[in-house]
Amino acid sequence: MNKKTHPIIDRTEEEPVTYQAVEDAQLYDSAFKATPAQRLAWLEEMLQLAHKAGALEKTRNLKLSDDD
Repeated sequence: MNKKTHPIIDRTEEEPVTYQAVEDAQLYDSAFKATPAQRLAWLEEMLQLAHKAGALEKTRNLKLSDDD
């Protein structure tokens, strides 16, 4: 069997790769391929969603977007 090294963790895995390993690698790739602007936009969207869902405590003078 072929062996390959994980890009983050210094360990060797036996192939075949598991479904979870592929999913983790895709998540890692997508997170680090995003630009800082894309990451910030995602964070702002998640904060708005959490606010609308009531998951955040009420704060004073907090403006989440131009629409509010």
